[in-house]
Amino acid sequence: MIKYCYTFVVFTFFCFNAAAQHVWRDTTIKVSEADFFQTEQEKKDMAQYITELIPLLKVEERADAVYGEIIPLAQKEMDELSKEVWDTLIPAMVRETAPAFQQFYAEMYQKEFTSKEMGEILAFYKTDTGKKLLGKQEEMFFDLMSFKQSWGQGALNFLVDKGNKALEQHMLKKPEDCKFFHDGSFEMKQENGSQISWTRKDTIQTEQDSLNRRTTYIINWQNECIYTLTVKESELPALKPYIGAKMEVQLSETDVKNKTYKFRSFIPAAHYHSRGEVRKKD
Repeated sequence: MIKYCYTFVVFTFFCFNAAAQHVWRDTTIKVSEADFFQTEQEKKDMAQYITELIPLLKVEERADAVYGEIIPLAQKEMDELSKEVWDTLIPAMVRETAPAFQQFYAEMYQKEFTSKEMGEILAFYKTDTGKKLLGKQEEMFFDLMSFKQSWGQGALNFLVDKGNKALEQHMLKKPEDCKFFHDGSFEMKQENGSQISWTRKDTIQTEQDSLNRRTTYIINWQNECIYTLTVKESELPALKPYIGAKMEVQLSETDVKNKTYKFRSFIPAAHYHSRGEVRKKD
């Protein structure tokens, strides 16, 4: 089966690549009429530079790689079509779409560089170092994207960690207010409009939603304003996979007079975050 698939892909690549070669040779690159072309000579120079640049950028290979992915998908979706039909469709598709792919690269360079700069770029690309850079650009781009994602996540984690510590210090300014909400009966309206209520005493919190489904948590107060809830048991299907998981809850904006407080909570294991406002009933 694997051997058959490999043969099929090679055959497909050969068919569309043969058709593509004809299109690439016959494609005329259109040079932009942008105002930065000061003279006719500069316009002619740009056209010449672009014509020489396209093969160095291996635009054909990049387009062929895309065709190599989409053609088997199309053939799988329409496997009723005969080989003769595909032999006509594939070259027609290449003739219709290949010039736009090539033109995109031309316009991308024309947009960013003058004809003088293009000449300098082209001269560099023709050197051994320039050719090496061209051969590594795509690999370097994907490495950059991968690093950018992990680096950005690290920066976000730093902000969240430091922000939580700063918030903790802010909340500890009134620990006596937080302590007022350690025990008692509470209620909260969720984002979907449904009501949820619970009782909290010592190390146990028993919660009940609008459908009377119960969840029991074990409470562990880290300080007067921060505590963790460990899911002990639950009748909620969404929480069943997280039996034993911990949720960290931070109280903020406490209002003892009106018996309300706002909170922030998250479950690291589920990447779950929530906020809300709670009212103490007793």
